[in-house]
Amino acid sequence: MTKIINSDSPLNPKPYSLGTSSGFTLVETLVGVTLVLTTMLGPFVLAERSIFQASITQNQIIATYLAQEGIEFIRNTRDNNFLQGNNWINGSSLNNCLNSNGCYVDPLASGGAPKINQCSGNDGCPVVSYNSTTGYYTHSGFDLAPTPFVRTVKIDKLPGNDEAEVEVTVNWQERSGPKSFVMTENIFNWRK
Repeated sequence: MTKIINSDSPLNPKPYSLGTSSGFTLVETLVGVTLVLTTMLGPFVLAERSIFQASITQNQIIATYLAQEGIEFIRNTRDNNFLQGNNWINGSSLNNCLNSNGCYVDPLASGGAPKINQCSGNDGCPVVSYNSTTGYYTHSGFDLAPTPFVRTVKIDKLPGNDEAEVEVTVNWQERSGPKSFVMTENIFNWRK
């Protein structure tokens, strides 16, 4: 009997056995996939948090500007009261800000609309709107989009009747909860 050994023949294949070091086990594969996912997921989480923080920072900057505008508008109104011969704190509707509810100011109000309005007791002050045409924050006009910001101005007369504290509070809602920014300044009856 003759034995024909032909390793090239498809009818007579070579025996093959799996070695212990010739492939990956299931555990090795899972560890590798976990490492790849972890390294890819880290930058995505960091990017998402950066975008969230940028939104909070943007709203804080807007709130700061709205508060500063409120202070400057009250100071300007006080100066105009002097120029028009009115009482420095009670003229031009500044007395609307002397109550416990405060007032809201609209420096851009036109057409005879009051620029200083008393806030209601139940609802508080209205939301400040954004005018997309002019790029200003206001309570009056057309093309207004509501914002999350509510600005409240309160004036407290201090003893002596020649000084008052102006407090402007801007409140808004973030995904992380309610936020608030408060700015205060003292104004004086410099024209006694």
